[in-house]
Amino acid sequence: MNNEIGRYQQLWKKYVPVIKILLKKSLAEEQRLALSKREFEVAANKIKYNYQFTMEIEKGKVQNDIRDSAVAIDLMQLLNENGDVQRWLIDKNVKMNMSKGFELILNASVLEPVAVVADPE
Repeated sequence: MNNEIGRYQQLWKKYVPVIKILLKKSLAEEQRLALSKREFEVAANKIKYNYQFTMEIEKGKVQNDIRDSAVAIDLMQLLNENGDVQRWLIDKNVKMNMSKGFELILNASVLEPVAVVADPE
């Protein structure tokens, strides 16, 4: 799988501006982005490949194991390189799913601030 990492970056670069907008909209309701199956097949140089993934991001950090998905790793790397997205993610919980039908599904919520209680003396 490691030799696959980096193959999808050019493809994701084209989608990052749209994903950025959809992330913000996903606070209000689930957002879906139809992707091109053919573009992924060309990027991977493979037709039979599992492009599906689920990525859970909290405070800008991936919470689940995406090591087996070069598609997810490449997307997260580009999101981390985008300062606007990085700043936006800092207080959010985001779930991204890439479906079998090549649809990226985005759900986001704002994390509740943690109240700091002073220790009574």
